[in-house]
Amino acid sequence: MLQRLEKTNRTGQSPSKKGRRPGAEDFHATFKIAWPLSLSYLGQMAIGITDVIMIGRLGPNQIAAGSLAIAVYLIVFLFALGIVLPATPLASQARGAKQPRQMRRVIRQGLWVAVTMAIPGYFVLWHIDDILLLLRQSPDLVALSAPYMHFFMWSLLPAIAYVALRCFLITLGHPTAAMLIMWGAVAVNIVLDYGLIFGNFGLPEMGMRGAGVASTIVNILMLLAMIAVTAFRKPFRRYRIFARIWRPDWQTYRNFFAMGWPISLQLLMEEGLFSAATMLMGLLGPREVAAHAIALNLTSISFMGSIGLADAAVARVGYAFGAKDGNGIHRAAYAALVLSLCIMVTSAIIFLAIPDRLAAVFIDPGTANAPQVILLAVSLITVAAVFQIFDGLQLVMSGILHGMSDMKVPTLIAVVTYWVFGMSVAVLFGFVFEWGAVGIWWGLATGLVLTALAFSLRFRYLTRNRI
Repeated sequence: MLQRLEKTNRTGQSPSKKGRRPGAEDFHATFKIAWPLSLSYLGQMAIGITDVIMIGRLGPNQIAAGSLAIAVYLIVFLFALGIVLPATPLASQARGAKQPRQMRRVIRQGLWVAVTMAIPGYFVLWHIDDILLLLRQSPDLVALSAPYMHFFMWSLLPAIAYVALRCFLITLGHPTAAMLIMWGAVAVNIVLDYGLIFGNFGLPEMGMRGAGVASTIVNILMLLAMIAVTAFRKPFRRYRIFARIWRPDWQTYRNFFAMGWPISLQLLMEEGLFSAATMLMGLLGPREVAAHAIALNLTSISFMGSIGLADAAVARVGYAFGAKDGNGIHRAAYAALVLSLCIMVTSAIIFLAIPDRLAAVFIDPGTANAPQVILLAVSLITVAAVFQIFDGLQLVMSGILHGMSDMKVPTLIAVVTYWVFGMSVAVLFGFVFEWGAVGIWWGLATGLVLTALAFSLRFRYLTRNRI
């Protein structure tokens, strides 16, 4: 039955072998997968942005404390996420090779991996106060960060397991359900945040801790909804993802770690760069941390478009790679890159046009020190307008390389470009030249530009020598 299904279900398949230049059908196929994924990621971002906006009503110190906590959480989350993400290329390649049963095994073992990675993650996050103090952060901010994270941290396992099931939807080219689930979660999160942070709707007033409780509840509901979709909705239910879920497939399980640790390291290199930048801001003061958080949230919004395109590139390039279609790889890759460039250039124009209005959304101008925070955030948003173009390109190029099962070399590239160059420039400009927060952001820009260029050269090498 699975073989018959695979013959008839070709959404998101690789392009034809007529040439390397993408045609209208390539842009359409890529966009069809990417737009619901981008909206899904945007919804996920909207949950975090809602937290930031509502916490911002409590004051700049609360924004700064929340940002420090999330910076640590993201390192843990992304390390676990990287081990789960091979589900998409592994499942897509199995589908391209017409092995639907192996595709099913991949997704099931992805859930096993999610549980495996969450356990040590909980241990790390429970000791977030010790971590932040070790990083020489303000004790006043740590006192706000730790209680918030002790509630927020329980969202880790449902968030990772949700991603594993979303990889299944991406592989089949039907990610719309993930988008609908995510935006439903945004609505629930707004209600819970408003109730639990400020004590509305008869709920207890919990302040920052309320935002952590709301996020955990929302992530659990998202996972339950995704389980229901993949288990009972057509065409997913035919694959019986949860049948014999207790049965291990140790070879596939090990493949996740073999392929995933370079992805984890690469994600940590990039997100670790931004998290390290947050810690550097903490050395400058709460004003810099708050402005950094505002600018970072804005860039993350525009970044969601490229994340969706990167996932589409993994699926479509992975399918073409499994089918040994060299021209298909090029057409899928170029279509994703062109669409990403269009999105990021548009975002850059908006950032340069109205940076002050964008910054003012995240903080109540009437709170203490808010005008100074907004002024600094505007300077950072201007820098972000430049580097986010390259940020989008490097992300899509990373997805293209992962679709070709190229994991280790991109990770090595990320180590060099993000940390040897990017962080060095951030420290040099921020502290030696005393440019402060703006200098740190120019360091981030340097790392992203070099990464995009290096990934492009890697893709050119692979397509010339191995396909």
